[in-house]
Amino acid sequence: MFNKKYILILSLLIVGICAISNITDAVAVDDADAGDAIAIDDADEIAANIEENTIEKTADDAVTIEKKDEDNVVSASEEEQSLSKDESSEAISGKYPVSYNDYKISFKEVYEIQSAKASSIQIPITTYSPWNSYNFILIAFYDNYDTAFSSAQIYGTQSGSFNYKYTFAKNSLKPGTYLLAAANVYDQKIMDYAVLSVAGTAVITANNDYNSVYYSGAKMSLKVTDKSGAGLREVDINALFSNGKTSILKTYTTDPNGQISFVPPVGVGTWTVTFDSDATYITTNVVKKTVVIKKASVSIKAFKVSEYKGHKMTLKAKVTSNGKNVNEGKVTFKINGKTYGASVKNGIATVKVNLKKIKTYKYSAKFTGDNFFASKTVKEKATLKKSYKTKVYAKNQAVYIFQKKTVKIIIKTKEGKKVKNGKLKFIVDGQAKTVKVKKGVAKITVKGLSAVDHFVGFTKKGETYKKYITKKVKLKYIPATHKYKPSSLKIKVSSAFKCPGPGCGKTYSHYHWGHDSYGVPYRHFYAVV
Repeated sequence: MFNKKYILILSLLIVGICAISNITDAVAVDDADAGDAIAIDDADEIAANIEENTIEKTADDAVTIEKKDEDNVVSASEEEQSLSKDESSEAISGKYPVSYNDYKISFKEVYEIQSAKASSIQIPITTYSPWNSYNFILIAFYDNYDTAFSSAQIYGTQSGSFNYKYTFAKNSLKPGTYLLAAANVYDQKIMDYAVLSVAGTAVITANNDYNSVYYSGAKMSLKVTDKSGAGLREVDINALFSNGKTSILKTYTTDPNGQISFVPPVGVGTWTVTFDSDATYITTNVVKKTVVIKKASVSIKAFKVSEYKGHKMTLKAKVTSNGKNVNEGKVTFKINGKTYGASVKNGIATVKVNLKKIKTYKYSAKFTGDNFFASKTVKEKATLKKSYKTKVYAKNQAVYIFQKKTVKIIIKTKEGKKVKNGKLKFIVDGQAKTVKVKKGVAKITVKGLSAVDHFVGFTKKGETYKKYITKKVKLKYIPATHKYKPSSLKIKVSSAFKCPGPGCGKTYSHYHWGHDSYGVPYRHFYAVV
């Protein structure tokens, strides 16, 4: 059945669809080498400006539509508001008036005809001027809006309001439900639409009794035709599987050739499958077949795995049948005298185990399932390795105001070897920044504060500044693998006062010549406390 809120798809007769996609690139920033001991510098921001594309609807445009690719549904608007038949007719023909013919077509909601014989429908037409004519064609669409039927031009000069009788020839449309539209000949704009139900008889033909190996990929097939043998598209066929205890109902839709092909959605055993259809305007026969589903063999593979002490080992196995991933059953793992079970999902089974002793273990894996034969037992190795404690090496730092200095941070194992990789996180005043560790070295940048930050105020001594401002920095090593253990260290970074006057740079209390806002020189005193 056609949902009326999707009816504006008919404007595709005259409107192209433009697909506009905005692409935003993600940019990774490596090795930020600027850190702030007192206040961490922010990394440069990288932004992508996306220019919005717009489509401007002109006076000749048909109704704008939006198409949803994922389910092939076309919406009349972003809000997907449902339109009544009168509202849609007004939106199509009233909002976009015909330029050559001054007339209106008002379909009924539903028309019904017979497929096997000539059938007529009444089309209400109103002309507004006695000197103008009507000239349109009828188009019938399938559910997916492919064209099923198109009439010759319907032309006339009768004025006023009247019913035009149109007769569909015998077998011009196959049994089913269609969308009927009237399109103006001159500009092909849709003037009105209706549901057209074509009654008739369909024949379901299924293949012979079916034998399958579970998950083999073998398929059942059937075809739905009219009495002449022509395939009927978009017919929903119900398939009811039953083994006397369990019933499973599935619905399949015929393709453009009237065919359906599917893998039986049932497990091992003998099943009776009944095919029929509850399509409103199509009468179908009922077909029963027998489906025998047999167990299939499987292949299982275990993987060589390793982990470091202090972390759980993950055992892993892959299960396939006839080249496809198995999605049921379980794998039993055995290691170090203990047994573990894991479900199979998309061909993979994993389990985490806690091992204590550093050495190479042997483990086994075996699959069992209701719809498959049990697999053979396979064996593999699981190696538990030593993990290494680490230590962060760094000294307290001092910088003058406005000064920047790059500091190397060293990370080594307790045995004195530099770590290979990882990250270093440093935190100041609750703000955190992370840099990479390469061959045991991480670089951060510390920066002194400004004179304003050091300024205390005006005292009897003169302008007074703090000699030092010291803050704590927490350094934390984050390993890239479980081979190394994390470690941390706290250091102090001090910002020291230095006279900002031109050519001065003194770090103690002193007199200094300056100039006022008028350029007049004067002497004042910098006091450091």
